[in-house]
Amino acid sequence: MEEIQRAGSASVGKLRIVATWIVPLNVAPSREWESLFRQPLEYTRVCHPNRVRLDGSRLTFESDDEAVLDWLEHIDRWIASANDRLAARRGAVGEEPIAAGPLTGAYTPAPLATGLVS
Repeated sequence: MEEIQRAGSASVGKLRIVATWIVPLNVAPSREWESLFRQPLEYTRVCHPNRVRLDGSRLTFESDDEAVLDWLEHIDRWIASANDRLAARRGAVGEEPIAAGPLTGAYTPAPLATGLVS
């Protein structure tokens, strides 16, 4: 059996530092809402809600600094879409929509602050 040895000099590839980001929600969503959140009308190869974890009243995801603003923009859209579709679904069966604070209805996310990522 041949011994394993290093076969050349070390080199630096593109180093990506990934961080876990936490997005607080005003309430813990229902399973029905989470199901709608996970079925987005739009997503990218990188930004997809299946890569977001729901832990009570917060969402967590991993991203490098370059993509975090795209992630937050998509998350705002997915939240608004899930709220709208849940309200429509409940309205169609005569149920009263669950109030979700500022995230109900036609939610338009506020512009992202500059300097969020260093």
